Amino acid sequence: MSKRDDFVRKMKDRLDGWNQEIDVFEKKIRKIKTDMTDKYQAQIDELRKKRREGDRKLEQVRTAGEDTWAQLKAESEHAWNAMKDALEAFKAHYRKDDASSKEPADHAK
Repeated sequence: MSKRDDFVRKMKDRLDGWNQEIDVFEKKIRKIKTDMTDKYQAQIDELRKKRREGDRKLEQVRTAGEDTWAQLKAESEHAWNAMKDALEAFKAHYRKDDASSKEPADHAK
């Protein structure tokens, strides 16, 4: 297997995994009825947009000639890192918001 084929396979696996994570979060936000739902949906829409950009980069790498694939690989890695960072940020915000919604109300105030 060539380096490019190996890279394409790894990136495809990452994109598929991220897509599954996005699907899980989307299902979770559909179940909640809060003022945060619109915010979460907007973030998920942005994640899906980045996912589509990743698909486009992957296709460019897949179809690139030997002379240009190395440059596209570097560009793709940048896109993958941006997607990973966006997904991690979303998960952190979701966990924080989810945890704070489960805290008991402070009635002593």
